[in-house]
Amino acid sequence: MIKITSQEQHEQIHCYDDEIILSGPPAKLRGSITLANNLAEAVMVTDLPIKSLSRQVIQQAGITINAPLSAGENRRQRLNLSLPTFTAPGTYQHKVFVGGQEKDLTLIVQETLEIELIPANLTFVGIAPGMKHKKEIILVNKGNVAFSIPVVRHNMTLDMDLICRNLTNALKKTPDGDSKATMDEFLKGLKNDLTDWVEVRIAEAGKVLEPGSSIVLHLEFTLPKDINPNREYEGDLRILDQLLSYIIVPGPKPTAKTPKKRA
Repeated sequence: MIKITSQEQHEQIHCYDDEIILSGPPAKLRGSITLANNLAEAVMVTDLPIKSLSRQVIQQAGITINAPLSAGENRRQRLNLSLPTFTAPGTYQHKVFVGGQEKDLTLIVQETLEIELIPANLTFVGIAPGMKHKKEIILVNKGNVAFSIPVVRHNMTLDMDLICRNLTNALKKTPDGDSKATMDEFLKGLKNDLTDWVEVRIAEAGKVLEPGSSIVLHLEFTLPKDINPNREYEGDLRILDQLLSYIIVPGPKPTAKTPKKRA
């Protein structure tokens, strides 16, 4: 079997396409090509060489194919290509060498909006009505378009034992077999235990973050006035498609002072 790479032997196969088109996000461009093996023995096409015609730097020397072709076989084969993650959306023209010829290679880079939150989990120690908790996290723009930091005003936080506690109480308080009464009691308990919204503020809201950039976000969480200081709570704050999960736990209780013994 003859091995065909971007470095050697790529003139040994034929391509029926006048233009090869790949499309997708920068790191996952996909397309297809029609290859023909006119040799009398099998070949393995690993990749084909690329000639850049623009300022855009291609991360790899060739288009990945990894296609075995039997002697005389024609095949429509999928293609894969990776560009730098922050490559701007648009259409880029290049050339690919195959069968001793240059073929047009068109890369259509789609918009990609992707962010990362570091860390993605927070812990707040201390619960009291109206208490404020402040945290700092990093937001990274991993896409290829600018991201505007959103305005967030409130978030729902839930008692960690909300379901278990109220379902258990409902089952104990209602007659066996009376599912309606049990459900009514269960919903009544949920309603009584639900708290108001947690107020959330992001100091950097409205700022625009360019591709490849990062920023420190200053967050402030204000607990609702009807929160129970003896329970534990959890919530998820959504920013774009990322969730910032947090838990709120009571702080350590002050220990009672032991009266000093008289000498």
